[in-house]
Amino acid sequence: MFDITARNAELISVLAAADKVVPRKPTQPIFGNVLLEATDSGLVLSATDGDVALTAQCEALSTVPGQITLPARTLFDLLKTLPASA
Repeated sequence: MFDITARNAELISVLAAADKVVPRKPTQPIFGNVLLEATDSGLVLSATDGDVALTAQCEALSTVPGQITLPARTLFDLLKTLPASA
C-alpha cells in the first residue's frame, strides 16, 4: 500500500480531464476506473475507454511508490466535496 499527499485542486483538475475519457457505462468494469501511480516524480493518473486514453501527472509526495485503480467517478465526486485546503 502506498501513501500520497497532493493538492486537492490539482487532483480535481486532472480527474476532471480523466472524467471526460471514462465512460458512464463502461463495456468492461476496468474502463470505469482511473489508475493512480505514485512515483518519485509525482502522481501519474491514467484512464481509458478502450479507444481514447489519457495520462496526466500532478505534483505529489509519496513515501512508498505503488499503484492502484479506483472508480474514477467516485474519486472525482469525493474530492469535490473536500475543502480546497484538504
